Formats: sequence, structure tokens, C-alpha cells
Amino acid sequence: MALSLVSVTISTRLLLPSVYALIAYVNVISYLVFTVTTAWTGTAVFRYGREELERTGQMTGTTWARATLTAPLTVAAVPIVLAAFILGVFPHQFSIGFVCAALGMGLLMAFGEHFLYMTQAAGRIRRGAIAQVGQQALAVATLALLFFSGVSGSPGAVIAISVGASSLYALWLGAGIWRVAIWPPRVDRLLRQRMLRLSAPLMAFVVSDYVIRSVDLFAIGALRPVADVGVYAVAYQVFVMGYGLATALPPVFQPLLVSLHLRNRSDLVTRYLDRIVPQIAFLAAVILGLAAPLAPLTVPVVFGPGFGGASVPMVLLMLALWFVIVTHLVGSILTLHERTRVVMWAAAAAATVNTVGDFAMVPVFGINGAAIATICACLVYVIVYVPPSRRLVESRERLSWTITLPLAAGVLPALLTQSWIGVPIGVIGVAVSSFAVLRFTDLLSENDLILIEHIDMPGHLAALVRRLALLRA
Repeated sequence: MALSLVSVTISTRLLLPSVYALIAYVNVISYLVFTVTTAWTGTAVFRYGREELERTGQMTGTTWARATLTAPLTVAAVPIVLAAFILGVFPHQFSIGFVCAALGMGLLMAFGEHFLYMTQAAGRIRRGAIAQVGQQALAVATLALLFFSGVSGSPGAVIAISVGASSLYALWLGAGIWRVAIWPPRVDRLLRQRMLRLSAPLMAFVVSDYVIRSVDLFAIGALRPVADVGVYAVAYQVFVMGYGLATALPPVFQPLLVSLHLRNRSDLVTRYLDRIVPQIAFLAAVILGLAAPLAPLTVPVVFGPGFGGASVPMVLLMLALWFVIVTHLVGSILTLHERTRVVMWAAAAAATVNTVGDFAMVPVFGINGAAIATICACLVYVIVYVPPSRRLVESRERLSWTITLPLAAGVLPALLTQSWIGVPIGVIGVAVSSFAVLRFTDLLSENDLILIEHIDMPGHLAALVRRLALLRA
């Protein structure tokens, strides 16, 4: 996340808001290519890849089942995008070079995502993390070289750097799992049918995810000056960084839940929903609450005065990010039990709320309205996900909204003051509310150590969690 922030910072120093908007549009198109070709089958990789590994020691069946499901869409994506360019669907500033770059980035995202998921499903979390950090570090180093060389930056150069880093990322991850998950090919028709049955309803989720992540820019571009697209894109890029952290949670917990499910340890799966989910959600609320008051002060300094208007939507999107984190934590239960129809209905509702909200609120609140619409859409997922997840694991615990107090304590001063005075007020508020939650609720207890022992984490981190739980007990 830190490296991504540096990357965005250098890019905004090289480009004006109106030019940075072109990069935002390239990212939107590349993500569209990724969404309609392979993203809808990503959840199945975690679910069945880990299961195949537990049973056979290999995951090649999962890889090739996914390849046969997504190959037709991947082949069709190229002429469709080119046809859209010829028909003038894309912004008039776009050249054929930008379109080709967007196609390449979309396909690289598809390969990189699969190789990363396979790496994580195999339990090689560290290798996947190193690859992700290495990709960002390479991009930042190259951008820094461009910046300090004094050469005038261009959107084409920034995009080329991203494509190069993504290519090396995919190659390195693929090499690490070649024998475990890629070669030799193995066709498993039953597995392919199971993956299709699980993934088909998830098409609605990935489309909704794309709408939520992209419709804001299209709405702002249609209703506001193009420079506002660039300003909002900076705030949204920070949101996407946090979104990436949220998507790192299922790779940690999904293999654990699958293993527990196969071993008939439903009691520990229930404990995950009742205890681990609220604890991580509380930790996220504390971190986001501390970060919120800093945004109004740091955004103009870090990204430049031209992007100062990104501070308020950035704070608002921290609320949306908290909902995203909870959604990914709870969604692992639905995936485990193959209840993807719930995901489908939630996705349809969220996409509708975001789209309608954008066109209703952007004319009234400007780019802040787009952030508000995103908050509402992300809240829809939590509202729809939680009840069926509790029923599936026979949970009697409710997700208490008291864990959001640190988040509210940090966000409200940032929005109301938008000055340095919000920093001490927010920090003190987060500290006091966090202490109150830990002191007067049973958020941490000694019994939580039962499930913690099953999570593969570094020894020093496990020791810290153990001490916190025992201290509270």
C-alpha cells in the first residue's frame, strides 16, 4: 500500500489532473477486460484449488478447468474492445495505443491474478506477498528515475512502466507454481462443472464490483469537468489500495476454513464468524479512524495543490473500505458453503444503488456525491451477507456496531473541521473509543486462542495476539 501511494504521488507530480484522468480511464478499461474474462471464476480457485491440493497434492485440474471456462471470453474480449474504440465509445483523447495498452494490462491482470491465487491456495503466502511488493517496488523505482531525470512525463510512459512491472510479476509467480498448479495439463470435467456452478452467479458480483469501481469516474466525467475525474481518481486510487488489502484476507482464511470444513470442525468455523471477523473489523476501524483526520492535511502536500479536492472523498471512502473489509471476511463463509446466489443478489442491488446514487448525488454534492454512493453500495453487501452467513454456521452472535466507534471518532472530525484541529480531536477520540470497546465488551477472550492456533502466521505475531487475548481475559 505504501509503495502504491508513492507510485500515485510521483504520477500526480508528473501529470496534470486532466492528463492523469487518461490513466484512470485506461485502468477502467483494463479492469473491464479482466472482469468479463476471468475475474468471475476467481473465488472458485480458492475454494477448489485448496480442496484439490488437500486431496491430490496438485492443483493443475483447477487451473485447466478455469482455462477452459474463460478462454472463449478472453478470445472475444480483444475484437469487442477494438470495435468499441472504432465506434467512438471511449473518450476522444484515446488513441489506439491507449486501447492496446488497456487490453494488455487486462490480460496481464488475468494471468497475474490466477498465479497469485494458486500461490496463496498452496499456502505460499510469503512468496505471493514478495511478488506483490516487488511489482510495486519496481514500478516506483522506474517512476522515480523518470521523475528525477527531469524528463517530461507522459501518460504513455507511466502506462508502459505499469505493463512492464505486471509482466515480470506474472512470470515470477507462474514459475514458482509451474509443477504444482500449471503443468502437466489435467482435465477434470466434474471439477469444471462444480467451478461453473459456483462461479456463474458470481458473474453478477464481478460486474457489480466493476460498476462500483468504475461508474463513479464515468458519472463524474459526464457531469463534471474532466479535471474532476483526475482529482477523484486519486482519492479512489487510495481506496483501491485498501481494497487490495481487503482482498488479501480471503487467501489467509479461505484455505483454513476449507480444511476445517473437510475435517468436520464446524465449531471452529462458527468461532471464526463470531470472534475473528469482529476482531479484524475492529482493528480496521481503529486504523482507518486514525488515518482519516490526516487526509485533509496530507493530500495537497503529497499529491500537489491541484489534487487538494481529493481529501474529502478520500475520507468518505474510508467508510466504504470498512464495509468492504467486513464483506470479504463474511463472504468466505458463503463461498465455503457454495451459496453464491446470495452474492449474486447482493451484487445486483449494490451496483444499482451505486449507479443511481452517482447520477443523483454528483450534480448536488460534486465528486463527494460519488463517494457517498460508493458507501451506500458497499453497505448493501454487509446487510445482505451477514444474515445467511450466520444461519449457515448456526451462529447466535450478532455483529455489534460498537466496533465502528473508532472509525466514527476519526472520520467525523476530519469531515467537520478539514483542518489541523481535526487531528488531535480524531486521535484522542479513536483512542478513547477503542479503550471503551476493549474494556466494556468481550471482543477479546482467552477462548479465541483455540482458533488462533490453527492460523499459519509468523511466530512473533502469534505471540502478540496471544498476549493481547490473555491480557483482556
